[in-house]
Amino acid sequence: MQRQAAVLLAAARSLRRPGIFTRPDTPAGSRQGDGQDYRYFPEPDLEPVAPSAELVEQLRQTIPELPWLSRKRIQQDWGISDEVMRDLVNAGAIELVTATVEHGAPASRRAPGGETS
Repeated sequence: MQRQAAVLLAAARSLRRPGIFTRPDTPAGSRQGDGQDYRYFPEPDLEPVAPSAELVEQLRQTIPELPWLSRKRIQQDWGISDEVMRDLVNAGAIELVTATVEHGAPASRRAPGGETS
């Protein structure tokens, strides 16, 4: 700080340069000059991306359903309570029950404690 204060009081130009600040007589490190701060990189010159609506829809079809949306849909479709859904998720059985229903399990046997039709 004393070196910087002396530079400012002398109305000289302050140089950005690294140094070791534990001792006042530490020599300055290499001069960085007026260049940009080396820690920051300029943004690359990338062209804007504007995909077609068809490509966006095609990609959207390949994305799987989000887990929490899937659980909400299953809970509503099957009519099961929050507690039963919680137990199925905690037991890791939701995929097994879903696969069982997809293979033709009757509605009355969808999930334990669920509403039957």
